[in-house]
Order: sequence, then structure tokens, then C-alpha cells
Amino acid sequence: MKIHEIEIENFRGVNFKYDFKHNNLMVITGINGSGKSTIIDAVHILLSKNTSGITEIIASQVTGEEAKLSIVIEATTDELEELADRISKEHSSRPEKDKVLNKLNTEVFFSNKFKRIITIKKLVINWNSEKGTLVKEIINDSSEIQSLDQIIDGQAFNIMSRNILIRFDNVQNLNLIYQDASKITSPNNIVQSISDDEHQRISTTNIEASGFLNSLLKYEEPDFTKIDKLLAKFNEILPEITFSRRSDQNGNSEIMMQRYGHPAYHIRTASSGQKKSLALVVLVYVWNELKIKPILLLDEPE
Repeated sequence: MKIHEIEIENFRGVNFKYDFKHNNLMVITGINGSGKSTIIDAVHILLSKNTSGITEIIASQVTGEEAKLSIVIEATTDELEELADRISKEHSSRPEKDKVLNKLNTEVFFSNKFKRIITIKKLVINWNSEKGTLVKEIINDSSEIQSLDQIIDGQAFNIMSRNILIRFDNVQNLNLIYQDASKITSPNNIVQSISDDEHQRISTTNIEASGFLNSLLKYEEPDFTKIDKLLAKFNEILPEITFSRRSDQNGNSEIMMQRYGHPAYHIRTASSGQKKSLALVVLVYVWNELKIKPILLLDEPE
């Protein structure tokens, strides 16, 4: 999935329009209160909220008479095939894959592109939700006002949403989850919000090859050749930091880090910023392995 265009008008005082079609990585910087999180929130609303999910709380953030949020994203043919397969398998009605794919191609991702424009009226005192229309939307430039709720049911939209969009609010608050890589269908399966287990936090965890790398490499017995190949891929993603492996006195494999030719050190002694870099490398690696490559939103305060 790839974002092509984003437009925001009169939402939390932000007006923003940009064409991203020639960029795979987008970095938005600015001082506190400049609207960075608003842009991320707008993308999140557009790709994860169906019409009924755009509540009065969201409407209360409109500045001016109405706000306009719009987005254009593109999916590959293979991604749409996989998305249709997942909706077919996960939806309670078990619709036929071919019918789902046809609907995605003809009504949701027209010519492989999904375009959604939402206008949200400013919420006024004594507004009657039964008589008034707070939200209108256009899908794929239809001549008629048409909502996602009319095109695709809520359950199918939720399945689509969690496959095309993943949001993280802070790399510091991410876990590396040790599990079978055959279950990795999205970065959420390998990296997710922190749990109550302090030892799994990126900022404090002792990341061992035996559990974490096994889950990525799809093997059960230790195979140092596979570990070394994976670390080599990590080094291609982030050449500024070199990841390597060494064996301790008990023969256990440990991940080492080395920066700009300085002596190598164990991952658990690395700074929180360096551990964040490993989390981002893992995200990129897993993203590259996925059949559906979701849009990743990261709202990092540093």
C-alpha cells in the first residue's frame, strides 16, 4: 500500500495538502503544536473509521464551518488478491473470494486506487443527530455522495483497515514478540504496544537470538548461518549500525551492535535510541516480508 495524496482543511486548525506519490518514506517534523499528530490522526480516521465511526468527538475538532479530509492510496494487484482472501476467510459470512475481489476492484480500489473524501460539519449546540447529517463522503470520485457503509459492510471494512494501516505512537513503547513467524501477517504480530512484562520492553530487554531471531527465521533448531544472514539484511537496512552475533561461554548466541567502527557491545547495554533503531529495522524487515505491505504511521516524539 502506498499513500499518494493527503489533504486536510480546517481540522484542528490545520490546513495541509501534499502529493506523496514519489516518496516511500515521509518524515514530518515541527515544533510541538504545529500539527504533526493531526496529520497522522487524519490518515488514521480516513483509513480506519467507517462513516458511523466518525463521531461527534471528531466533529468537535472542526475549525471553520466544515472540515475536509481526503486521501488517495494505491494497492498492487497482488495485495488486493491477498486482501480479498483474508476478508473471505475472516468475515463471519465467509463470502467467496472472487466476489470480494470483484467488489474491491470495482467499488473500493477503482483502478487499484482508493480515494476517500470526507466533509465533517462543525458541531453546533443543540445539533440533532437524527435530523442532521454531520458527515458526507465521496468514494473514488462518484458523482453521487456515497459512503463506505453503502459499499462495504463494517466487518469487511475492519478487516481491510487492520491489514492496510498500522499505527505506533512511540518506538520506545514497542515490544519484540517471540512467536512463530508463520503467523506473521503484519508488523503487529512481531511488534506491538508494551505489556506488563517489563523485561520485554525495547528500552530494557535483553534481546537474545534464540527466541527473537528464531521467530523471524522460521526454524526450530539453532542455525547460526541463518542468523548471520538475517543480521546481514539488518545491516543493509541500517548501515550506520552494524549488527553481529557472538556466542557466550555457554554457547548461546547474542546480538552485538557496533557503531562507526567503535568496539562492539551487547544489545542490552545499548542506549534507548539505539534500541529504537533495532525496533525500526525489525519493522522494515517484517514489512518487506509481508504479502500486504501496510501503511505504517509512527508518531515519535523525539
